[in-house]
Amino acid sequence: MVTPDETQAREAAPDLGPAKAPRLLTGQLVREIETTGPAYPIRLKSQEGRLIAYVDLSGIYLSDLSPYLNERVFIRGQIHPLPNAPAQVVILAESLRLAE
Repeated sequence: MVTPDETQAREAAPDLGPAKAPRLLTGQLVREIETTGPAYPIRLKSQEGRLIAYVDLSGIYLSDLSPYLNERVFIRGQIHPLPNAPAQVVILAESLRLAE
């Protein structure tokens, strides 16, 4: 089981930059813990393995993330560019569901 503290960013970014309109993204939800780069362990990737967005799940409650990991999902939420890497984005998830 994946506990909620394993799904949050190591450091909360107080200012993620200007928000873009709410979006619905689809891709494979993966968990990758790295010591370098942005502090978001949950990522949304394309079928080819390309990073679509980092995922911040702090806005929704999930008792267990395991059913969603390595599965195709839909995530709806606000998208923000990362402060130090404007080409990369983080989605502040408002909802998460499996793509069937």
